[in-house]
Amino acid sequence: MPYRRKFLALSCLAAALACVYIMTFVFDPALRRSDAYAWLDPRLRDSVDRIDFTGGGSGREGALSLLRRNGRWLVLRGGLEYPAREARVADLLDLLSRRGAFPLRSASPASHALFGLSESAASRITLRGGAGLPLLDLLVGRADAGGGSLYMRKADGGEVRSGDGGLSAYIDNEARSWYDLRLFPETEALTADSVQRLTVIPPVSAGGPASDIPARMVISRAGNAWRVGAGDRSLEPGDIEKSRVDSYINGIFGITGDDFVPAGGEAPAEELSAAESSAAEPFADALIFELGDGRVLTLRLGPPGEGGTARISGLRESGAYGYALASWALERIFRPPEYFRRPE
Repeated sequence: MPYRRKFLALSCLAAALACVYIMTFVFDPALRRSDAYAWLDPRLRDSVDRIDFTGGGSGREGALSLLRRNGRWLVLRGGLEYPAREARVADLLDLLSRRGAFPLRSASPASHALFGLSESAASRITLRGGAGLPLLDLLVGRADAGGGSLYMRKADGGEVRSGDGGLSAYIDNEARSWYDLRLFPETEALTADSVQRLTVIPPVSAGGPASDIPARMVISRAGNAWRVGAGDRSLEPGDIEKSRVDSYINGIFGITGDDFVPAGGEAPAEELSAAESSAAEPFADALIFELGDGRVLTLRLGPPGEGGTARISGLRESGAYGYALASWALERIFRPPEYFRRPE
C-alpha cells in the first residue's frame, strides 16, 4: 500500500508538471497567434517583378532597384542592368512572405515617429508586380533597445510590429551586395568537361603573375586526358596531372569579380580566334575557351598590376560591362606549363 500511494503521488506530480509545461507554450506571449504574421501574402510571392529600396537605410549609394526580366533578377544602377544574386533575392522574398514572430507594438499613428516609422525617416522596401498599387510597401524604422529587432509597419497601415528574422541584412546594403559577380554565370553550367581546347595568351609585359608563362599556351583535350602545347616546354598526356588541369579550368569558371565596370561609350571587345595574337590595351591578354558545343568564349583581361579588368564575349547573355579583378584572381588565371606536370 505505501508503494502504491507513492506511485500515484509521483504520477500526479508528473502529470501536473507536464500540464504546466504545455501551458507555458499555449500562453507564451512570444507564441501568441496575433504575433505570427507575414508581411506579404505568400500567394503573391511569385508575382513580384520589382523591388525598390529607398529611404534612410538604403545604403551609401542611395536608392536601389531590382528588376525581374525574362525570369532573371537584375540590379538597376546608373541606367545599366547587372546580374543579381538570385539566391539572395529569393531569400528576401521568402522572409517577407513567411509567417514569423512579429508582435504588435502599437496601433496608434501618433507613435510612428517614436519608432522611426514616419515617411521621411524610415527605410522603405517596395515590392511591385506589374502596373498598379504595390504588392507590399514596407517601412522599416529604428531598432529596439536591445538591437535585436526592428520596428516595421505597412505604409498604408497604422499597426507597428517588431521583429527581424534576418531582415536587417537587406536594409543597410549596397548595390554590390546584390551583384552576381561570377565571370561565367551559373546558368551556363560550365566545367572542365565542357572544354575541348583552352588557349592562354598572357600579359606581354615582364614581371607579374605571367612572367614565367610562354607567349602562348594551348591546353587541348586528348581523349580523357590533356595535352599542353608550349613550345619546348610542352607536356604530353603522360606527363600531366589531369586533376590539376581540371581544377585550373574549373577555378577560372568559378572566379568572381570585385565589382562591375561599365563599358561607357566603348565598343564591345571583338572575339579572338585561336590563331590571333593579343590585341591592344586595355584588354590585351586573353583566354579562349573552345567548347564541345561549338561555341568560343573569350575572356579578355586588362593590364596586370594591383588588379585588372575582364570582359567576356561569346556567352548566351553578355552584358555591356566588364569586371574589376583583384590581383589574386589574375594569379589564378596565369599558370606556367610546369604547374600541370605530374609529380615524379
